[in-house]
Amino acid sequence: MVHLRTQHYKAVNQMALGAEKQQQLRRQLEEQQTRLSEALESPEEVSERVEELQVSVLPPGKEEKGVTDPKLTTN
Repeated sequence: MVHLRTQHYKAVNQMALGAEKQQQLRRQLEEQQTRLSEALESPEEVSERVEELQVSVLPPGKEEKGVTDPKLTTN
């Protein structure tokens, strides 16, 4: 019986940690989406934002090798 309680508490703890990690990832995603949606004034700002977010940007119509959806392209 003690073993079952221990396993139950471990599982509950893992679920709590998973929920916390999910919340952190959602916050990070929201922050990135906010930064991406900010108005860009110049090509330099685009370059700075691309470098900051560490993403690959390809010209329209170009695809990176091995990536079928250009929106999913990252470094």
